[in-house]
Amino acid sequence: MRLRVSVALIALGLAAPAAGELDLPAFPTDINVGVVFPRNETYNLDLATIPAVFAIQGAYAAFRFGHTIRWEFSGINKTGGTQSLYEAGYMLRLEPTEPPVLPPDAIGDNWIVGNTSYINSTSKRKPGHYRLTWELIMSRCTAPGPKAITIHSGAVAEGSIDFTITDEGPETEIDLTSACPVYSDGVTITSSNLGCPFMSKKDGKDLDLCELKPDKTLADCVMTNITQREDRSACEALLERVRGEAGSRPSGVSGDAASVFLQHGLTAATVGAVVVGFMLL
Repeated sequence: MRLRVSVALIALGLAAPAAGELDLPAFPTDINVGVVFPRNETYNLDLATIPAVFAIQGAYAAFRFGHTIRWEFSGINKTGGTQSLYEAGYMLRLEPTEPPVLPPDAIGDNWIVGNTSYINSTSKRKPGHYRLTWELIMSRCTAPGPKAITIHSGAVAEGSIDFTITDEGPETEIDLTSACPVYSDGVTITSSNLGCPFMSKKDGKDLDLCELKPDKTLADCVMTNITQREDRSACEALLERVRGEAGSRPSGVSGDAASVFLQHGLTAATVGAVVVGFMLL
């Protein structure tokens, strides 16, 4: 089965640190992942276009050491088991950068990333219970001996959130501003050796991620990019707002991050939009 996946990185025209002007993150430093959408709620939406929107706190460290975010939607059967809706999850791979370079949608040390998958499906809207699962995949090091370092690669944080799809009532209007991102999982980077991070798990079940909650302008721009709407007035308004605040930014923060973000090999589309398309076979 061939799946056509369109990954929309929500490039909001916001500030990214200028290359060469930032120090390495101070240790210990945390990477926390929250889910903006879906929430543990009921939606009248097409499965083929339902978005997954994440909020990442500590994005600077994630980009410094490289990471992959993998997520997948699954159906939950009557016995509580799950079955993947699609043959593969959706991946965003970013290699380590030195110096660290944040994407233009990063606000300070925070980052919003969204995705909608466009898949030919004969069952676009099927009532039932569903689950979003995700993994943050990174390389990490351990020291089994005083002169030995072992490199590992795999999921360092993971989580899930359940939601329900219905075909009753009006179609759901997605509102990214109605609640704070729900903390899902995270990891603490305790130190680094030759660019390889040492990590420990953290207990952040009560972590408050409300500082990552989008306001209306930000949310409208996120949805503009996810749905690939032609009307880009929300993103243009956001860009103007950010430009107006550029004078108050601390040293080392650039108001025009597009050229920095292109170092990742991505191509900027219209104002504030970056779209990466790829095929899963």
